Amino acid sequence: YNLPLDQTFLGVDYTYGLKWYEARVNNNTDQSHIFNLKLDHAFSERYDVSLKDSFVYSREPTVLDAGGAITAPTSLRTEGSGMKNRGNVDFGMQFSPKWGVGIGYENNWYDYDQDAGDVLPGVASRSQLLDRMQHLIPIDARYTVNPKFVALVGYQYGLTDYSSNDNYFSANVGGVVAPDWRNSSAHYGYLGGEYAVSSQLNLSFKGGAQYTTYDNLKSYDSTLDDNQVTPYADLSASYMYNPGSFVTGGYTYSLTSTDVQVLDNKTHVVYVALTHKITARVDANL
Repeated sequence: YNLPLDQTFLGVDYTYGLKWYEARVNNNTDQSHIFNLKLDHAFSERYDVSLKDSFVYSREPTVLDAGGAITAPTSLRTEGSGMKNRGNVDFGMQFSPKWGVGIGYENNWYDYDQDAGDVLPGVASRSQLLDRMQHLIPIDARYTVNPKFVALVGYQYGLTDYSSNDNYFSANVGGVVAPDWRNSSAHYGYLGGEYAVSSQLNLSFKGGAQYTTYDNLKSYDSTLDDNQVTPYADLSASYMYNPGSFVTGGYTYSLTSTDVQVLDNKTHVVYVALTHKITARVDANL
Protein backbone atom coordinates (compact mmCIF):
# COMPACT_ATOMS: atom_id res chain seq x y z
CA TYR A 1 0.00 0.00 0.00
CA ASN A 2 1.39 3.40 -1.05
CA LEU A 3 0.08 6.75 0.19
CA PRO A 4 1.63 9.80 -1.54
CA LEU A 5 0.86 13.19 0.03
CA ASP A 6 2.11 16.72 -0.69
CA GLN A 7 5.25 16.47 1.47
CA THR A 8 5.05 12.88 2.71
CA PHE A 9 5.15 9.38 1.25
CA LEU A 10 4.12 6.27 3.20
CA GLY A 11 4.60 2.76 1.86
CA VAL A 12 3.98 -0.62 3.51
CA ASP A 13 4.13 -4.13 2.06
CA TYR A 14 4.04 -7.78 3.11
CA THR A 15 5.34 -10.81 1.19
CA TYR A 16 4.54 -14.41 2.10
CA GLY A 17 6.61 -17.23 0.63
CA LEU A 18 6.08 -21.01 0.73
CA LYS A 19 8.14 -23.86 -0.70
CA TRP A 20 7.04 -27.49 -0.42
CA TYR A 21 9.61 -30.28 -0.95
CA GLU A 22 8.16 -33.54 -2.22
CA ALA A 23 10.92 -35.90 -1.06
CA ARG A 24 12.00 -34.30 2.22
CA VAL A 25 11.03 -36.69 5.05
CA ASN A 26 10.56 -34.14 7.86
CA ASN A 27 9.62 -30.46 7.84
CA ASN A 28 9.02 -30.49 4.11
CA THR A 29 7.60 -26.93 4.03
CA ASP A 30 9.72 -23.76 4.14
CA GLN A 31 7.92 -20.48 4.80
CA SER A 32 8.99 -16.84 4.90
CA HIS A 33 7.41 -13.55 5.99
CA ILE A 34 8.75 -10.15 4.94
CA PHE A 35 7.34 -6.86 6.25
CA ASN A 36 8.57 -3.50 4.90
CA LEU A 37 7.80 0.05 5.96
CA LYS A 38 8.96 3.29 4.30
CA LEU A 39 8.26 6.90 5.26
CA ASP A 40 9.67 9.94 3.45
CA HIS A 41 8.95 13.49 4.58
CA ALA A 42 10.17 16.83 3.23
CA PHE A 43 10.13 19.52 5.91
CA SER A 44 11.07 22.07 3.24
CA GLU A 45 13.02 22.27 -0.01
CA ARG A 46 16.25 22.03 2.03
CA TYR A 47 15.46 19.51 4.78
CA ASP A 48 14.08 16.00 4.50
CA VAL A 49 14.04 12.71 6.39
CA SER A 50 13.61 9.09 5.29
CA LEU A 51 12.67 6.17 7.56
CA LYS A 52 12.79 2.51 6.51
CA ASP A 53 12.28 -0.76 8.37
CA SER A 54 12.28 -4.34 7.13
CA PHE A 55 11.48 -7.42 9.24
CA VAL A 56 12.07 -10.94 7.88
CA TYR A 57 11.33 -14.39 9.29
CA SER A 58 12.39 -17.26 7.05
CA ARG A 59 13.81 -20.78 6.86
CA GLU A 60 15.85 -19.80 3.81
CA PRO A 61 19.30 -18.27 4.56
CA THR A 62 19.27 -16.33 1.29
CA VAL A 63 15.88 -14.79 2.11
CA LEU A 64 16.96 -13.87 5.63
CA ASP A 65 20.12 -12.15 4.39
CA ALA A 66 19.73 -11.45 0.68
CA GLY A 67 22.96 -9.44 0.52
CA GLY A 68 25.03 -12.00 2.39
CA ALA A 69 27.64 -14.38 1.06
CA ILE A 70 26.94 -18.04 0.28
CA THR A 71 30.04 -19.63 1.78
CA ALA A 72 29.39 -23.11 0.36
CA PRO A 73 26.67 -24.69 -1.79
CA THR A 74 25.37 -26.57 1.27
CA SER A 75 24.57 -23.23 2.92
CA LEU A 76 21.53 -23.08 0.67
CA ARG A 77 19.97 -26.12 2.34
CA THR A 78 21.15 -26.01 5.96
CA GLU A 79 18.76 -25.23 8.84
CA GLY A 80 18.73 -21.45 8.51
CA SER A 81 15.51 -20.44 10.25
CA GLY A 82 15.72 -17.08 11.91
CA MET A 83 14.69 -13.46 12.15
CA LYS A 84 16.27 -10.28 10.89
CA ASN A 85 15.29 -6.65 11.32
CA ARG A 86 16.89 -3.78 9.45
CA GLY A 87 15.98 -0.21 10.27
CA ASN A 88 17.53 3.04 9.15
CA VAL A 89 16.88 6.78 9.25
CA ASP A 90 18.53 9.35 6.96
CA PHE A 91 18.48 13.14 7.25
CA GLY A 92 19.27 15.40 4.30
CA MET A 93 20.22 19.04 4.87
CA GLN A 94 20.97 21.52 2.08
CA PHE A 95 22.61 24.56 3.69
CA SER A 96 23.13 26.47 0.46
CA PRO A 97 22.66 25.91 -3.28
CA LYS A 98 26.13 24.30 -3.31
CA TRP A 99 26.65 22.66 0.08
CA GLY A 100 24.69 19.94 1.85
CA VAL A 101 25.12 17.25 4.50
CA GLY A 102 23.61 13.80 4.88
CA ILE A 103 23.64 11.93 8.20
CA GLY A 104 22.01 8.64 9.13
CA TYR A 105 21.82 5.60 11.36
CA GLU A 106 21.31 1.94 10.41
CA ASN A 107 20.62 -1.00 12.71
CA ASN A 108 20.69 -4.69 11.77
CA TRP A 109 19.56 -7.41 14.20
CA TYR A 110 19.87 -11.17 13.59
CA ASP A 111 18.42 -14.01 15.69
CA TYR A 112 18.77 -17.58 14.37
CA ASP A 113 16.69 -20.50 15.69
CA GLN A 114 19.47 -23.11 15.57
CA ASP A 115 21.04 -23.11 19.06
CA ALA A 116 23.89 -25.09 20.63
CA GLY A 117 21.51 -27.91 21.59
CA ASP A 118 20.41 -28.41 17.98
CA VAL A 119 23.83 -29.47 16.62
CA LEU A 120 26.38 -32.21 17.32
CA PRO A 121 28.98 -31.67 20.09
CA GLY A 122 31.93 -29.68 18.79
CA VAL A 123 29.89 -28.08 15.99
CA ALA A 124 28.96 -24.43 16.31
CA SER A 125 25.33 -23.52 15.61
CA ARG A 126 24.11 -20.66 13.45
CA SER A 127 23.01 -18.84 16.59
CA GLN A 128 26.50 -19.08 18.10
CA LEU A 129 28.12 -17.90 14.87
CA LEU A 130 25.66 -15.35 13.51
CA ASP A 131 23.37 -13.87 16.21
CA ARG A 132 24.40 -10.21 16.32
CA MET A 133 23.51 -6.54 16.44
CA GLN A 134 25.13 -4.16 13.96
CA HIS A 135 25.19 -0.36 14.04
CA LEU A 136 26.30 1.97 11.23
CA ILE A 137 26.48 5.77 11.30
CA PRO A 138 27.27 7.48 7.96
CA ILE A 139 28.02 11.19 7.46
CA ASP A 140 28.41 12.70 3.97
CA ALA A 141 29.39 16.22 2.95
CA ARG A 142 27.94 17.01 -0.48
CA TYR A 143 28.99 19.70 -2.97
CA THR A 144 26.97 20.47 -6.11
CA VAL A 145 29.57 21.01 -8.83
CA ASN A 146 26.91 21.63 -11.48
CA PRO A 147 23.26 20.62 -12.01
CA LYS A 148 24.36 17.18 -13.21
CA PHE A 149 27.15 16.29 -10.77
CA VAL A 150 27.28 16.17 -6.96
CA ALA A 151 30.63 15.31 -5.32
CA LEU A 152 30.78 13.88 -1.83
CA VAL A 153 33.27 12.93 0.86
CA GLY A 154 32.09 10.61 3.58
CA TYR A 155 32.83 8.76 6.79
CA GLN A 156 31.07 5.82 8.43
CA TYR A 157 31.46 4.30 11.86
CA GLY A 158 30.31 0.74 12.40
CA LEU A 159 29.93 -1.61 15.39
CA THR A 160 29.21 -5.35 15.36
CA ASP A 161 28.27 -7.15 18.61
CA TYR A 162 27.71 -10.92 18.62
CA SER A 163 24.98 -11.74 21.11
CA SER A 164 24.84 -15.53 21.72
CA ASN A 165 25.62 -16.73 25.27
CA ASP A 166 26.87 -20.19 24.19
CA ASN A 167 30.62 -20.70 23.82
CA TYR A 168 32.10 -22.92 21.09
CA PHE A 169 35.43 -24.31 19.91
CA SER A 170 37.30 -22.22 17.34
CA ALA A 171 40.07 -23.75 15.24
CA ASN A 172 41.37 -20.24 14.50
CA VAL A 173 42.07 -19.54 18.15
CA GLY A 174 42.74 -23.16 19.08
CA GLY A 175 40.34 -23.23 22.02
CA VAL A 176 36.89 -22.45 23.35
CA VAL A 177 35.71 -18.91 22.66
CA ALA A 178 32.71 -16.78 23.49
CA PRO A 179 30.84 -15.56 20.38
CA ASP A 180 31.93 -11.99 21.14
CA TRP A 181 35.53 -12.88 20.16
CA ARG A 182 34.53 -11.58 16.70
CA ASN A 183 33.14 -8.24 17.93
CA SER A 184 34.48 -5.39 15.85
CA SER A 185 34.46 -1.67 15.24
CA ALA A 186 35.11 -0.16 11.83
CA HIS A 187 35.97 3.20 10.31
CA TYR A 188 35.17 3.86 6.65
CA GLY A 189 36.51 6.77 4.63
CA TYR A 190 35.47 7.34 1.04
CA LEU A 191 35.06 9.73 -1.87
CA GLY A 192 32.22 9.56 -4.35
CA GLY A 193 29.64 11.30 -6.43
CA GLU A 194 26.26 11.24 -8.11
CA TYR A 195 26.14 11.98 -11.83
CA ALA A 196 23.07 12.48 -14.01
CA VAL A 197 24.35 11.39 -17.41
CA SER A 198 20.96 12.22 -18.92
CA SER A 199 17.34 12.56 -17.88
CA GLN A 200 17.17 8.75 -18.06
CA LEU A 201 20.54 7.54 -16.72
CA ASN A 202 21.93 8.22 -13.21
CA LEU A 203 25.17 6.93 -11.70
CA SER A 204 26.31 6.78 -8.06
CA PHE A 205 29.70 5.69 -6.76
CA LYS A 206 31.71 5.54 -3.54
CA GLY A 207 35.24 4.25 -3.10
CA GLY A 208 37.65 4.20 -0.21
CA ALA A 209 38.99 2.07 2.62
CA GLN A 210 37.67 0.27 5.70
CA TYR A 211 39.77 -0.04 8.87
CA THR A 212 38.41 -2.79 11.14
CA THR A 213 39.50 -3.56 14.71
CA TYR A 214 38.48 -6.79 16.45
CA ASP A 215 37.99 -5.56 19.98
CA ASN A 216 38.29 -8.85 21.92
CA LEU A 217 40.70 -10.83 19.74
CA LYS A 218 43.87 -10.14 21.76
CA SER A 219 42.27 -11.51 24.93
CA TYR A 220 42.09 -14.95 23.28
CA ASP A 221 45.40 -14.98 21.38
CA SER A 222 47.92 -12.15 21.67
CA THR A 223 49.70 -13.30 18.50
CA LEU A 224 46.71 -12.69 16.22
CA ASP A 225 46.46 -9.45 14.24
CA ASP A 226 43.43 -7.63 15.63
CA ASN A 227 43.01 -5.08 12.83
CA GLN A 228 42.94 -4.99 9.05
CA VAL A 229 42.54 -2.51 6.22
CA THR A 230 40.39 -3.49 3.23
CA PRO A 231 38.98 -1.68 0.19
CA TYR A 232 35.42 -0.38 0.28
CA ALA A 233 33.29 0.17 -2.84
CA ASP A 234 29.64 0.88 -3.61
CA LEU A 235 28.63 1.47 -7.25
CA SER A 236 25.11 1.74 -8.68
CA ALA A 237 23.25 2.86 -11.80
CA SER A 238 19.63 3.52 -12.68
CA TYR A 239 18.20 3.74 -16.21
CA MET A 240 14.59 4.78 -16.94
CA TYR A 241 13.81 3.38 -20.39
CA ASN A 242 10.12 4.40 -20.31
CA PRO A 243 8.05 6.59 -17.96
CA GLY A 244 7.61 4.51 -14.80
CA SER A 245 9.86 1.71 -16.11
CA PHE A 246 13.48 1.46 -15.02
CA VAL A 247 16.33 -0.93 -14.36
CA THR A 248 18.84 -0.55 -11.52
CA GLY A 249 22.03 -2.43 -10.78
CA GLY A 250 25.21 -2.20 -8.81
CA TYR A 251 28.23 -3.69 -7.10
CA THR A 252 29.51 -3.58 -3.51
CA TYR A 253 32.70 -4.80 -1.89
CA SER A 254 33.02 -4.98 1.89
CA LEU A 255 33.50 -7.26 4.90
CA THR A 256 30.52 -9.39 5.98
CA SER A 257 29.82 -11.82 8.81
CA THR A 258 29.98 -15.50 7.91
CA ASP A 259 29.06 -18.90 9.34
CA VAL A 260 32.57 -20.10 8.51
CA GLN A 261 34.74 -19.76 11.65
CA VAL A 262 36.83 -16.84 10.44
CA LEU A 263 36.60 -13.24 11.53
CA ASP A 264 34.84 -11.91 8.41
CA ASN A 265 34.46 -12.60 4.70
CA LYS A 266 35.64 -10.25 1.96
CA THR A 267 32.48 -10.17 -0.12
CA HIS A 268 31.58 -9.10 -3.66
CA VAL A 269 27.86 -8.49 -4.29
CA VAL A 270 26.42 -7.83 -7.76
CA TYR A 271 22.70 -7.08 -8.09
CA VAL A 272 20.12 -6.01 -10.68
CA ALA A 273 16.42 -5.10 -10.41
CA LEU A 274 13.79 -4.27 -13.04
CA THR A 275 10.46 -2.42 -12.65
CA HIS A 276 8.20 -2.32 -15.71
CA LYS A 277 4.96 -0.33 -15.87
CA ILE A 278 2.42 -2.46 -17.74
CA THR A 279 -0.53 -0.09 -17.26
CA ALA A 280 -1.17 3.02 -15.19
CA ARG A 281 -2.10 0.76 -12.27
CA VAL A 282 -0.04 -2.42 -12.79
CA ASP A 283 3.74 -2.82 -12.34
CA ALA A 284 5.93 -5.88 -12.80
CA ASN A 285 9.12 -6.36 -10.78
CA LEU A 286 12.04 -8.68 -11.41
